[in-house]
Amino acid sequence: MIKKVTSGIIVIILALSAFFYVQINSAREQVIALLNQQQIQFSALNLHFFPSPQISLETPHFSYQDQRIGFKQATVKLALFPLLSGRFVLERLQLTQGHFSATDWILRDAEFSDTNLSSDNWASFVERLKNPLNFDRTLAEIHFHLNGNLSSSAQDELHFSANFTLGNRQLVASAVKILLDLQKPTYNGNRQFAMAWHESRIERTEAEKYVIAIQDLNLNQALLGSPKILLDTARQEVSVTQLCQDCMIMGHWQERSDKKMTALFRLNAMPLDRVLTAVKLPVIASGSTDFSAVMLWQDRNLLESEFYSETHKGELLGLNLLSLAGQYLPINYDEQALQSKNMDMAFNKLSVRSRWESGKLLFDNIELDTSTIVAQGHGISNWFTMQCDVTLNIGLREYPKFVLPIRFFDRCDSPQYEIKFNKNFRDQLRSLLQEKLLN
Repeated sequence: MIKKVTSGIIVIILALSAFFYVQINSAREQVIALLNQQQIQFSALNLHFFPSPQISLETPHFSYQDQRIGFKQATVKLALFPLLSGRFVLERLQLTQGHFSATDWILRDAEFSDTNLSSDNWASFVERLKNPLNFDRTLAEIHFHLNGNLSSSAQDELHFSANFTLGNRQLVASAVKILLDLQKPTYNGNRQFAMAWHESRIERTEAEKYVIAIQDLNLNQALLGSPKILLDTARQEVSVTQLCQDCMIMGHWQERSDKKMTALFRLNAMPLDRVLTAVKLPVIASGSTDFSAVMLWQDRNLLESEFYSETHKGELLGLNLLSLAGQYLPINYDEQALQSKNMDMAFNKLSVRSRWESGKLLFDNIELDTSTIVAQGHGISNWFTMQCDVTLNIGLREYPKFVLPIRFFDRCDSPQYEIKFNKNFRDQLRSLLQEKLLN
C-alpha cells in the first residue's frame, strides 16, 4: 500500500514537473521570439523553476537611433498559477548594469513590479519602452512601478521611483520621486537636488506636439503648483503656465549644423523667493521677477550667455542701503522702523544684466530704484563658493548730485562692506554739507 502511494506521488511529481517544464519552455520560446522580433541580442538564456519560475538573460543588448544599449543581466520572474494554464504573467523584471553609448551614466539596477504585463502585451511593452512618447490610441493600458539607480563616471548618483501607466495616447506617472546626489559640491556647496510630484500626464495632441500636466510639483522643497507644459518638438519650443497666477515660462532651442545649440529662455511674473528656493540659492530678495536668457552651448559646455532680470515691488532681505547711507550722510530716516523690519529694504525695481564666464557670474550692470535712493553698479559672483564682489554707487533722490560708493564683498547672502572714501566722495560730501547749512 505504501509503495503504491509513494509511486503515485512520484508519478504526480514527475507529471507536474514535466508539465511545468513544457510551460516554462513555452515561455522560453515566446521570449526568444519576442527578442528576435525586437532585434535584442544576448549571450545566454537560462530557465529556473525553483523557488519560482524565472527566465534570465545574460548581456542583452540592442541598438536604437544610433545608440547602443546593453545590460549585464535581465531577469524575468513569472507568476506561478497563471503558468499552469499556459499564460505567462510577469511579476517582476530586474535589470542590472545598463550601459548607454550616448552617455557615461550607468544604470546600476532597475526593477519593474506591480504590473499587468503578460504574454498578451509584453511585445507592445518592449516596443513602447524604446519610444514611450510614440502613443497608440488602440494600445491596451500597461501599468507598472519602476524603481532605479544610476551612477556616472564621476560617481554622481541618480535615484528615481514612480508608478507608470502607458496607453490611450498618454503616459501617466504618479508618486514620482527623483534625487540627484553629486559626488562633488556644485554652486553654493549644493550636492543634493530633489524633485517630486503627485501625478503627471503626457498627451500627444498632434504629431510632434505634447501637453504635460503636473500636479503638486515640489523642487528642492519649493512648492511650484501644478504647471501645464506645452511642448512642440518640431518648432523646438516649450511653454509653462499655471506655476502661479500670471506666471509663464517660454523656451526655444535650435541645434545648429556645427553641433552647437542656441537656447532662449524667458520667465515672467515669477516670485523671486520661490525661484531662489527652487534652485537652492540664498534668498536675498523678494518680488515679482521677469527673467530672460540667451545661451550658446556645445557638448554641454556653456560658450556664451546673456542674462537679464527685472524684479518689481520687492525687498532686499537683510540689507538696508538707506541705513548704511545714513551712517555717513546727513539724512533723516526712522531708525526704529528700519530695525523693526530686520534691515529689509523695499524697492520699486531691481534690474541686473549679467553673463556667465569661466564659472563666474559677471554683473555688467545693476540698477536699484526705491522711494528714497537709486543705485547703480557692477560686480562679480563665484557661484561655487558664493563669494561676491559688488560696487554700488548710491544716490539720494533728495540730493541727485551726490553719489555714495559702497563695495560689498565676501558671502553673497551676508556681505561685508566698505565705503570708498576717495577725493571725489569727499568733495561731494563737503558740497552736500554746505548745501544743508545754507538751507
